[in-house]
Amino acid sequence: MKQNNDFKFLDNISDLEFLAWGDCLESCFENAAKALISSITDIDSIDNKIKKNFQLSAGALDVLMHDWLNEILFSFSVDEIIFVKFELQINGSEPEGYTLSATASGENINNNEHEIFTEIKAVTYHNLYVKNVDGVWEARVLCDT
Repeated sequence: MKQNNDFKFLDNISDLEFLAWGDCLESCFENAAKALISSITDIDSIDNKIKKNFQLSAGALDVLMHDWLNEILFSFSVDEIIFVKFELQINGSEPEGYTLSATASGENINNNEHEIFTEIKAVTYHNLYVKNVDGVWEARVLCDT
């Protein structure tokens, strides 16, 4: 699994856990999606052939992150699309709630081109958070494998 300055994988005996960062909320959500995809396959092997739009809303940022990553995972598991590029806009605040509008670009899974590293069953709420730490947005995510 490839790591970079935007996310890192944490030691977890049985599941997948990572931290993702961004200088704004949107880049934190984008980097969390990239971490998720990087745990599944080599992100550099994915082309931008297909676009899909997402519209989500939630009362809290951690719920929005959970729902966002589960949508990415659902597209992979059910639609067999794996994404590489994300353009997001997040609006709102607590307690009013948040909305996320996103366009993700990727391609259909091709077993000849995309080696699958890990099977992720779901993004969980365990240890999940999204918060601003000294001006940098940080998310912690645990996935059931």
